[in-house]
Amino acid sequence: MIIEGVPVRFYYPINSVNSLFKLLFVVIYYHGGGFCKGLVGESFRIFRYSNDIVNLETHHPITRELAVQTDFIVLSVEYVLIQQISSITREHPFPVGLDDCTKVTKHILDIDNANKINIDPTRIAIAGDSAGGNFVTVIATRFTNENMTKNIPCLQILIYPVVQFFDFMLPSYREANVNIFDSGKSGLMLELYLNRSISDDILANNHTTTEQKKQYRPYVDWPLIPSKYRQTYKESINDNIDGGANLRKNAQQTLEPDLSPLLVENEKLSK
Repeated sequence: MIIEGVPVRFYYPINSVNSLFKLLFVVIYYHGGGFCKGLVGESFRIFRYSNDIVNLETHHPITRELAVQTDFIVLSVEYVLIQQISSITREHPFPVGLDDCTKVTKHILDIDNANKINIDPTRIAIAGDSAGGNFVTVIATRFTNENMTKNIPCLQILIYPVVQFFDFMLPSYREANVNIFDSGKSGLMLELYLNRSISDDILANNHTTTEQKKQYRPYVDWPLIPSKYRQTYKESINDNIDGGANLRKNAQQTLEPDLSPLLVENEKLSK
């Protein structure tokens, strides 16, 4: 099925066939995948054990089981991922994939469209893993703060989401560097996503000025993390040092709410 030009897949729970006259709860799911697909060569590989193609099919077991276990309709979105054509050519960089997910969500939240497919427009949740989790928080913030529709998502479901690109020395980057995603390739991922040159110096937080570090540090307050979850954490020694001018320029978008949704006031997050 196509919604607003974006391929989607619906999963209907078995019990829904007996609820033809009942409006149903729906979960709109944005799959993860580091924002990227089709990377060229080992030097461009950001996943350890996959062919770097992540789509509706790779997440089919997850979205199908979600529908089975919850008796909710699940709508999986096949948003456009960044296509790495060569070492210097990229297609569909930021914010194309994010905008795809926003368009689909806005369509479903519309009362008339929701009623046509037997969905309760007041009970629409958005969910996602990894990069998809980033989209969830960004899109929720968009709808709550920009008055895009009468209805807004009623629930966010975040599965190991990427919510900030300010501090790459937190335990979530350092200690969780296992399994599929290689967090040491975060710079490469952002380079592809933003279509800008991003060096690995970003992993040492060298992409911000001292003033920016003072501004955003309260939003990423690592001492609030229980000590057992930050055993290997070392406080950044670069908070009093300006990062390189070129990297700061190329990476300045990483601090904006559409990429780092955590870096906003609590009042906006709590809406």
